[in-house]
Parts: sequence; C-alpha cells; structure tokens
Amino acid sequence: MTSVPVVARVARGAFAGAVATAAMGLVMLGARRAGCVGELAPEEITEAGLDAAGADRSERSENALATAAHFAYGAGNGALYSLVAPRLPGPPLMRGLTFAAGLLLVSYEGWVPAARILPPLHAQTRGGRWTLVAGHLVYGATLARLAP
Repeated sequence: MTSVPVVARVARGAFAGAVATAAMGLVMLGARRAGCVGELAPEEITEAGLDAAGADRSERSENALATAAHFAYGAGNGALYSLVAPRLPGPPLMRGLTFAAGLLLVSYEGWVPAARILPPLHAQTRGGRWTLVAGHLVYGATLARLAP
C-alpha cells in the first residue's frame, strides 16, 4: 500500500468534509421540514456572528453566508480528520463517528454556548438536540467512508 502525500490527503479530507456536510444538511433540513426544529444551528451561529460584526444584510444573503460557512467549517474539519484519523482507534466507521462526536461536543457543549449563541446541547429542545446528534452521526459516517 502506498502512502498518500499529506497535501493530497488533506485535499481529499476537505472534499469528504464538504460532501459529509451536504449529507448532514439533508438531515437538518428534513428535521426542520418535519417540525422538529425551527432555525438551524448554522443559521443561528452565522446570524450571531453577523450581529456581533454589526453587518447589515438581507435574509437571503444571511442564508447564503450560513450555508457557505457551514460547508467551509465541514470541509476544514474534513481536512483535519484526514490528518488525525490514522491516530484514532478502531475501524474507519468508528473513527469517523468518534471524530464527529468530538466536534459535536466541542461545539455544542463548548464554544457555541460559551459565546452565548445557543444553550448547551444538553439544555436544547429535544428536537434541536437530536437533530444535531443525528446530523453529526451522518457527517461522521460519510466522512469515514470518503476520507483517506
């Protein structure tokens, strides 16, 4: 087996992260359509950032920026995953799920509530909590399947 150069590994990880973000987005949009959740977490995070920056914007541009930011975050984390996955224990699926669970906890029990954007995961509505959990599990499974 030949090793994949680091730059190629990171690029493939970023691509896998973007595709995994699309899969996660489908889960989130499905949850919104089913009435499990109102505004999605990436939208609320982007809105808070724009408010903090004092940015004047339309709802359309805010939604476009939220989508772009979520894909950038997912791609960046896919690139990171491609570097750390070989050091994680277990088979590929377990590594992807472990990584995604870590992202979920660092974000939604960590920096997002610390920034006072959303309550911690454990204090969110049942629909919001399970939408985030399911979305991150789909992200991790997809990442494990596609990343190097």
